Amino acid sequence: MCIGIAIVGIVPVDGGPIQFYGENGNSSHDKLLSENVPIELHNRSFKIEYIFPSTVRLDAPDSACQEQAVAFGVADMEFGTAVLRFGVAKQVWQWLSENPLKHDNTTLREADLWRANLREADLRGANLWRADLWGADLQEANLREANLREANLQGANLREANLREANLWGADLREANLREADLQEADLRGANLREADLRGADLRGATLWEADLQEADLRGANLWEADLQGADLWRANLRGADLWGADLRGANLREADLQGAVMPAGWTA
Repeated sequence: MCIGIAIVGIVPVDGGPIQFYGENGNSSHDKLLSENVPIELHNRSFKIEYIFPSTVRLDAPDSACQEQAVAFGVADMEFGTAVLRFGVAKQVWQWLSENPLKHDNTTLREADLWRANLREADLRGANLWRADLWGADLQEANLREANLREANLQGANLREANLREANLWGADLREANLREADLQEADLRGANLREADLRGADLRGATLWEADLQEADLRGANLWEADLQGADLWRANLRGADLWGADLRGANLREADLQGAVMPAGWTA
C-alpha cells in the first residue's frame, strides 16, 4: 500500500489531450477505471500516484505496464525503469491544480513511504502503523497524535516535527534526525533510538520505558518528568539535558555523558 492518491490517465486514440481521473482518499486505480472510464478505453489507461505533497510518479509495477506506458508516449525508460515524461507530469500537475485532491489519513496503515518527501505535511492523527518511512523527509511535519506504532523511521528526517502525543511504541528510529522535535507526552515504549539525533528535542512527559537510546545524542534535550524506566542510555550524550523529575529506575547510564545535565532528586551527574 502507498500513500499515493490514485490517478488514472487515458490516452485518446485520436491523439487528443490525456484525460485524468481521480478522487479524494486512497482509492484504487481499478475502482477509478470501473466507475469513470468506458470499458473499451481501459486498455488505453496508465496509472499515476500522487505522493503527498509534491511528487507524481508512474505506477507501473511490471514490465508489461512499463512497455505500454512507453508505447503510449507517456513515459521513457531510465536505467531500466519507466518514468513519466516531463510534459506528461506537467499535465498531471495542471490537472491537480484544477482538481485538488486530499489524502484520507486513516488509510496509511503499512504504507510504503520509503524516502518520501513529506516535509511540512499535515498528518495529524494519521494511522501510520507499521508504515515504512525509511529515510523519509518529515522535517516540520505535523504528526501530532499520529499512530506510528512499529513504524520504520530509520534514518528519517524529523527535525522540528510535531510528534506531541504520538504513538511511537516499538518504532525503529535508529539514526533518525529528531533535532528540536516536539515529543511531549509521546509514547516511545520499546522504541529503537540508537544513535538518533535528539539535540534540543522536547521530551517532557514522554514515555521511554525500555527504549534503546544507546549512543543517542540528547544534548540540551528536555526530559523533564519523562519515564525512562529500563531505558538503555549506554554512551548516550546527555550534556546539558534536563532530566528533572524523570523516572530513571532500572535505566542503564553506563558511560553516558552527563556533564551539565540537570538530574532528578537522588541522582548526581
